[in-house]
Amino acid sequence: MIALLSVQFSVQPDWRKKAGFTLIELLAVIAVIAILRRAVASGYQRLQIEGETLMVFEIPAISPYSWHDPPRPFSAANAVFNDARNMVSFVDGHANYIRIYWNTNRLSSGGVSYITFAADYDPPAGYDYKWSAD
Repeated sequence: MIALLSVQFSVQPDWRKKAGFTLIELLAVIAVIAILRRAVASGYQRLQIEGETLMVFEIPAISPYSWHDPPRPFSAANAVFNDARNMVSFVDGHANYIRIYWNTNRLSSGGVSYITFAADYDPPAGYDYKWSAD
């Protein structure tokens, strides 16, 4: 078993091994920090709608992207998209395969345009989840 675990399944450039993070891992850490910041800012108040508040989700749900139903062929233009389908679980314990809302508007700051993460805001009516406890 130990020999199997020591097999390297992918070839990575040396600089990536030293850096310790891939781009997706870095984006996931940033999004989780944003979600935790919102939770702390709300004072950990009791959840209003436990059946809609996300607790555990696939990392691509943050962006959003879908490993289950990716657009083909993959390109930078379709690396994130609205209504990406992901598996999520909710605070009340149930799980579901849902659409994730993404606002395609960009934020501008200091003359630089940024895309937003889906986890930065709650979706509009018609979606089956909320990122926040409100």
